[in-house]
Amino acid sequence: MATTTPNFGWPVPTSTDLVKDGATAIEALGDGVDASLVDLKGGTTGQILAKATNADMDFTWITNDVGDITAITASSPITGGGTSGDVTIGILSGTTSNLGAVQLSTSTSSTSTTLAATPSAVKAAYDPAFTNNFYAGKNKIINGDFGIWQRGTSGFGLGAAFNADRWAFYRDGSGATEAITQQTFTPGAAPVAGYESQYFWRYAATVAGTGGTERSLYTKIEDVRTFANQTVVLSFWAKADAARTITLSLKQNFGSGGSSEVTTSLTSQSVTTSWARYSVSVALPSISGKTVGTSSYLQLTVGFPINVTETIDLWGFQLEAGSTATPFQTTSGSLQGELALCQRYYVRLTAGSDNYNPLTGIGGAVSTTSIALTLQPPVTMRTAPSSIDYASLSVYGGASGGFGFLSVSSLTLNRATGGMLELSATVSGATAGGFYRLQPNNAAGYVGANAEL
Repeated sequence: MATTTPNFGWPVPTSTDLVKDGATAIEALGDGVDASLVDLKGGTTGQILAKATNADMDFTWITNDVGDITAITASSPITGGGTSGDVTIGILSGTTSNLGAVQLSTSTSSTSTTLAATPSAVKAAYDPAFTNNFYAGKNKIINGDFGIWQRGTSGFGLGAAFNADRWAFYRDGSGATEAITQQTFTPGAAPVAGYESQYFWRYAATVAGTGGTERSLYTKIEDVRTFANQTVVLSFWAKADAARTITLSLKQNFGSGGSSEVTTSLTSQSVTTSWARYSVSVALPSISGKTVGTSSYLQLTVGFPINVTETIDLWGFQLEAGSTATPFQTTSGSLQGELALCQRYYVRLTAGSDNYNPLTGIGGAVSTTSIALTLQPPVTMRTAPSSIDYASLSVYGGASGGFGFLSVSSLTLNRATGGMLELSATVSGATAGGFYRLQPNNAAGYVGANAEL
């Protein structure tokens, strides 16, 4: 008598079956196998089998949308935080060296993109919370979006003078009429969707001048060890009044008492008349065997055409590790954080909305013409400031029975640390031993401290 298989129940002959009975069982076996595997028929090239229902042996052919890696399901978002829920990542295509197209699906949305096979790129592309938030330190260029302008918005000098915070401009030659100004984006017109920056940087030469050998914007990143012996990518947005070629370089300066500086040129970029993002990658040299002195830095220099009239607009500088530019972000990720980073190098204290708001400088008169003041910066600066600048200042105070305002004719820096300044104000008619505080005469009044590299 025929018996059956343990899993599918197909009839099979036993060793005691007669020939006729065995043949019948073999026929039934074939029919059972054929019926069980009928779903395996059909399909086209490239399709794969998938379960049609929960029933045993119930399959269907579907289009293959899985490449090198099968779908992965997590019980929480990739970040491990936020709203709990299932997140499915499917690799749509790719190779062992490039993940190719990747799809993220949640209960509410599905997106896909193409990216390089790096963990940070995967996370940035497929976790919405990650892409919409900054994380500090990726971009080493402080004030890359030109959001901080402590020194003002126009009227800057052009001989190695700072303008937007952490950015300085150098030019030589004679006879040129040039200006650097802060420009405001029309709302909704910033060059990056999803990043509504307020300002951008503009250089305009309305008279070309002659004899020039350099027009360049530069910024210094503290510590020459930054990105040493690494591949980095520089990215930025730019547009110009006409097609312009700008040059780029990264200079490793080893500081006072250090080794000779090393300059690495980057590929020049051809800027057009519309906002566009440009990126270029380069391998920075190792600093092995070098001597690092004090105040070392890595300097980015952006060179412009010389002895011509031109207008060049810039925004969104980012220098990061790797060879592929990622979405732009500021160094700190917040307005207050970026201001504090800028104030590590330069601080300007003003009155704000009230012309007579006192500054933080307080002290006493050592004579009728000299007042010693102490001033505390809002953050600890990189080093003791080397100089101060000021305009339209006065002091208020005196002794019992006689308080008033005295104009400051000069202000000098006596001594300083990164966290405290000692100033000497020259006045006329002070009361020796009297108490005084420093404050502006008008809205243009300020005092600044410089600890730039």
